[in-house]
Amino acid sequence: MTKGWCLLLCCVTETVALYCLSCTESVSPRHCHSVMNCGDGEVCFTESHLTRNGIVVFNTGCRTLQTCQTKRNNVLNRNGLYRVVPHTHCLECCSTDLCNSKGCGKPGYPLTRGPACFDCQQISKPMLCDQISICDQNEECYLQREYEFDDVYYSSRCINKHTCALNPEVFGKRNTDHCSHCCSTDLCNNKCSNSSLQTNATTTPTILTGQDTPQGLGQRYQKRNVFLFQHLSFMS
Repeated sequence: MTKGWCLLLCCVTETVALYCLSCTESVSPRHCHSVMNCGDGEVCFTESHLTRNGIVVFNTGCRTLQTCQTKRNNVLNRNGLYRVVPHTHCLECCSTDLCNSKGCGKPGYPLTRGPACFDCQQISKPMLCDQISICDQNEECYLQREYEFDDVYYSSRCINKHTCALNPEVFGKRNTDHCSHCCSTDLCNNKCSNSSLQTNATTTPTILTGQDTPQGLGQRYQKRNVFLFQHLSFMS
């Protein structure tokens, strides 16, 4: 079993800006709604243990790869020595966003679901949000910048797809600028990018006619000057 763990660790790589669930004593990893941004060289972990009342609970968060390997070996040795019931004392690590929503015998998010979105009502910067919600299938992620009393803050949440498709800026509660946008992938609503604002807008190409070409515009400009000269001469 130790050999299998070593093979698993070989597949874990260092990930920059990795988001992991981060909770203490959850009833199941996937019911954790807090996240943390791991540091360099850290991976996500899921750990289970028994409480004093004999209930299996789960801790999740970030750890260095070396710590994961060391603690994993300790857990395996202790479980083998005391013949612990499987998954009551467990440690598993992984290296993709929100991958520790499952582990230690517990399933992850259902396959049929909406995206995992940041969910904060008032934050000074979108990247500081550390709460998430799992949206319904008919919802997308949403981010909005708002102003009140000369203060700037951001709000993020799940929102109905139909509302987003109609107009992503119609539901601002106060004076808003053009930072409102919707997106449909996990953890996509923590950045305010100008390139993603009008995701539902279409651009109609402008077709230049003979009069609208540079040559045609020049001819119209000359005719307008002649008319103005004649008009001023008449008035004088």
